[in-house]
Amino acid sequence: MVISAVIDPFDLHEETGEASRRSLNIATARTFDVLSQFVLKKPEFGVTELSRELGMTKNMIYRALATLVDHNLLMRDEGGRKYQLSYRILEFQNPHFPSSDIRTLAHPYLERLHQLMNRTIQLSAPAGDGQVVIDGVEGHGVMVKRSKISQYFPLHASAASRAILSCLSDADIEAYIKRNSPLPAFTETTITTRKGLFSEVSQIRERGYAVTIEDFFRGTSGISFPIVAADGSPHCAVTVAGASQDQEAETPEETALKALPIISELRAICVLYDRI
Repeated sequence: MVISAVIDPFDLHEETGEASRRSLNIATARTFDVLSQFVLKKPEFGVTELSRELGMTKNMIYRALATLVDHNLLMRDEGGRKYQLSYRILEFQNPHFPSSDIRTLAHPYLERLHQLMNRTIQLSAPAGDGQVVIDGVEGHGVMVKRSKISQYFPLHASAASRAILSCLSDADIEAYIKRNSPLPAFTETTITTRKGLFSEVSQIRERGYAVTIEDFFRGTSGISFPIVAADGSPHCAVTVAGASQDQEAETPEETALKALPIISELRAICVLYDRI
C-alpha cells in the first residue's frame, strides 16, 4: 500500500528489476527528507524554502509535498502558500509509551541550549495568574543566574512571564490586568501600566521572544521564548538567563539568533500536543 502511494504521485515510468527499485527508493527518500523538515526544524515551510534547505528542485519538492498532503500527513496553511504538519502524524506515536510531560519533553533541548550558550536555561509553565519554574540547567561562572525550581512569578514581570502572557488573547490579558491591578513593581523597570504591558506583548508577538533587564531581580537579564500547544495556548517558556554584566557583550538579538534553531525544534514538537 505504501509503495503504490509513492509511485502514483511521482508518475513513475514502467521499469523493471534493480532500476525500478532504485527509482522508488530515491523518491521515497526525498519524501521522508521533506517530512523530516517539519518534524525537526519548524512548523511550516513553503516550496521555495524547502528547495533551498534540501538542495532539491522545486518540482521534486512539490511532488513530495503532494504525496504527504494526499496521505494527510501535511496540510496547507490558511493562506495556501505554506505547508504544515497534519494531526494524522500523531498516528506514528507508540500508543504503549506513557504520555510525556512538558518537563520530560523539553529537558534535552534545555541541555543543548546550555551547552551552546553556557548560560542558565530555565523552563517555566503557566500557573494561574503567573508562571512557575519547573526545570533548569545552571550556567557557570562567578556571577551565575541560579535556577530556582518552583519559584512563582506574576505574568507581568520577568521575560518568561511576559512570553507566556503574549500567547493569551487580548481579552485574557485585559482580565489579568483587572484582577491584579494595581500591578506590583519589583524593581524600577517592572512594567506596571496597561499601555506598557500591551506594547511589550505586541513586540514579543512580532519578534518571537521576550526580553528582561532587571525587571524582577536586579543584576539579572535574559530572553525568553514562548512555546505553544496545538490549540495555540502556552505550553511553557524557555529562558536564557545570566548576570547582566555577562551579557553586555551580546545583544538580545544575537542571543536569540544563536538559540532559535534549537527553540524551533522544540516548538515543532510541542505544537503537536495539547497542554501537558
